[in-house]
Amino acid sequence: MGNNKSSLSSSARSSVSDNRQYREASEARQFALSQITQLALRSAEIDLLFSDSARIVAAAMGADQVGIFEISEDRRTLRLCGGCGWPANTIGRKSVPAAVCRPLYEAIYAEDAVRFARGDALNVFGARTRVGGNGLALPIGNRDQRAGVLTITAREDTGEFDEAEISFLRTIAFILAAVWERQRFEATLKLRNRALEALEQGIMITDARRLDDPLIYVNPAFERLTGYSAEEAMGKNPRFLAGEDTAKPEINDIREAVKSGGTCRRMFINYRKDGGTFSNELTVSPVRNEAGEITQHVGIMADVSERVELESQLRQAQKMEAIGHLTGGIAHDFNNLLAIILGNSEILLEDIEDGELRQAIELVMSTAQRGAVLTQRLLAFGRRQALSPEPLAIGQVLHSLADMLRRTLGEPVELVTDDQSGEHLTMIDRCLFESALLNLAVNARDAMPNGGKLVITSDVLWETDGQRPADLGPGAYIKVTVRDTGIGMSPDVLAKAFEPFFTTKDVGRGSGLGLAMVYGFAKQSGGHVSIESEPSEGTSVNLFLPVTTEKPKPRVPETQSQEPMPKGSERILLVEDEIEVRRFVARLLARLGYSVIEADNAAMAMAALKKTNGIDLIFSDLILPGGTNGLQLVEEAQGLQPGLRVLLTTGYTEEYEKLAMTTQAPVLRKPYRRQELAVKLRLALERMECASNNLASSLGDANVPSVGKS
Repeated sequence: MGNNKSSLSSSARSSVSDNRQYREASEARQFALSQITQLALRSAEIDLLFSDSARIVAAAMGADQVGIFEISEDRRTLRLCGGCGWPANTIGRKSVPAAVCRPLYEAIYAEDAVRFARGDALNVFGARTRVGGNGLALPIGNRDQRAGVLTITAREDTGEFDEAEISFLRTIAFILAAVWERQRFEATLKLRNRALEALEQGIMITDARRLDDPLIYVNPAFERLTGYSAEEAMGKNPRFLAGEDTAKPEINDIREAVKSGGTCRRMFINYRKDGGTFSNELTVSPVRNEAGEITQHVGIMADVSERVELESQLRQAQKMEAIGHLTGGIAHDFNNLLAIILGNSEILLEDIEDGELRQAIELVMSTAQRGAVLTQRLLAFGRRQALSPEPLAIGQVLHSLADMLRRTLGEPVELVTDDQSGEHLTMIDRCLFESALLNLAVNARDAMPNGGKLVITSDVLWETDGQRPADLGPGAYIKVTVRDTGIGMSPDVLAKAFEPFFTTKDVGRGSGLGLAMVYGFAKQSGGHVSIESEPSEGTSVNLFLPVTTEKPKPRVPETQSQEPMPKGSERILLVEDEIEVRRFVARLLARLGYSVIEADNAAMAMAALKKTNGIDLIFSDLILPGGTNGLQLVEEAQGLQPGLRVLLTTGYTEEYEKLAMTTQAPVLRKPYRRQELAVKLRLALERMECASNNLASSLGDANVPSVGKS
């Protein structure tokens, strides 16, 4: 009996001891859980949280080691980011492929804890656990979003981990997963905020669930673009940036897209806080929640003012170039018609003695001459007129032109000239420059119907000067400014000022070619022209002409020749594709005594040269159909017949004329008078043979395009 009593007492004491130990262990785990929860709630630094949590778990469980491992996004790599009982140089630094550590690799894909028996299973991380210790690995996070693995290795004298301990570790893993998720969310949010703040585009977010979609967020770029601070913008609808110049259709499109839940991109004018405007390219998109409901709208705004301006300039340049090509072609064809009218009028004037008829013919001739002036303006605008540039001092031109300008302006307009360009010269065509100044003076006079003041100034603009327009190339320029005190121009008129045939004058008072001619002259002279004008504030036209170091040549006074019209008897090959022009010129040549052979293209001309002996000169249009131009024809013809004389004619581009001049071939510009033709023919025919040989050698480098129709 005594022995049995003694045995029961011992068993009871053992049970009490086990209960006490279990209770103490449970309390330790509860205390550890409370500590880790408080750390997590205090948003402690995550690396410190992991280290403290590992230390707390190890103390509560009496474990050798506790490790918290972070898994990479692709689940291929594990990093020891927190732990207790590990070498100091491994925590936060040691990363290994997940597949080399079997327990951890299994835990990544397991639903619950993975047990492992060998203490050296984690040696790849530097662990040195005694053989025989029990290990446990638990996944952290949901299976489809694993954040990491929690491991614990117990001392070798302890038994298996019981369910209460595993439940405790599951709770710790859950807390760590929540911390990790919060960290990733906050990191993503911070990254997103930094990205939004770094953007050059303005970002606006409105609350779609509140009345009138008020702004709830704007980024710093929005503040820079608009001048409004975030505090000033909050609670307002973005339409507070609109103004009188904001296009209503584009705004309506944005509103409809917001209502329908679609995405919309439009460009319109918005206003800054200081009243300035900018071209805003706005893209508006809806933000939806999990249920598909629109909760916010995001607007991305970009200041595209510079791009819009460049596009406008490009369109204007393309339009002007297209019109230039058109006007150049029209002028060329018109010159052909005028050549026929003038030439035949001269013939009629010679043959008719009736006074009234002669007056009618003279009227036709003077009208044709006016038409020739008009074509010269067209060619000047299209930059297709041959220039005769020479080094000029602007002051001398202004001085010689002053009296004519005063007579043109009349007494109500005061003319003031101020030349500050000194001895600096510019290489320009004097006649066209004077014509440009005269056109500008006439425009200024018409803009001052009640009188006013016209000031013409000139100064040198050096390359380092900050006032140089961006269109100017390198080098110094003489800036000639024509400024009036007239009615000025509205922005719409100013935008079209250089367009040919555009005029604000009454019908019959202006052709609309004055400023167009000035534009063409400036561009063809290697310079630039700009206009500054505001309604009621007058207008300033600025001509920028390049400075030259070339010295002027002494002028030879021209004398009126009283000699009779020169004639000849040589044989001339006339090459002209316009049949009316060709027939008229053939008659002129015949009346001058020449024998004429006609051809309408280069192939026919070469065939005539091969069949006919004794051709003394080719009189050819520069532009011919069929792929061969006049210069190429001359080269081929002189290869067949060395010493063949040449006279070229054109009513089109200055590039061809300049090229012809460099080849020493004389050029006759359409429309021409019979006297001009007669003189040019004799000059060409009486040239020494060496000149023609020089022409043949220089033509080898000529590269003149051909067109289907001259």
